[in-house]
Amino acid sequence: MQGEAEVYEDAIEVSQMEAKLVEKEAMVLKKEAELTQKAAGVAQKDGQLMRTQAKLTEDQAELRRRSELVDTGMILTAEQLQSLRTAQKEVKDLEIARDTTLAVHDTKIADLESRLRLYREEREETVKQYEAARESLVAGVIMEQ
Repeated sequence: MQGEAEVYEDAIEVSQMEAKLVEKEAMVLKKEAELTQKAAGVAQKDGQLMRTQAKLTEDQAELRRRSELVDTGMILTAEQLQSLRTAQKEVKDLEIARDTTLAVHDTKIADLESRLRLYREEREETVKQYEAARESLVAGVIMEQ
């Protein structure tokens, strides 16, 4: 009987070991299930992250496009301002040239008016001398008669 008891003890020990092994397998399976759930959660979050990154990339592309439009607008505005400044400078230069030309013409007109006055005075003097000479000649002819 002792042999049977030893066999039963061995069987009980084996059964206990099998029970412990089954418990350990159950814990391993439970941990595997938890890891699988965590992996699924990580995969889900990874998917969300990928969608968020894709959206961010789209938003960055849109932001760059808008920034380029703003930059283009600023460049156009800067070019238009430069064109306006150039036109204003040209107008100012033309006004200065006009004023200078008018001043030169005014000087020429004043000079011509001065010459005309001198010529008129000389002519009046010449006319007076001519009339005096004529009167003198007429008087001389009258006296001779």
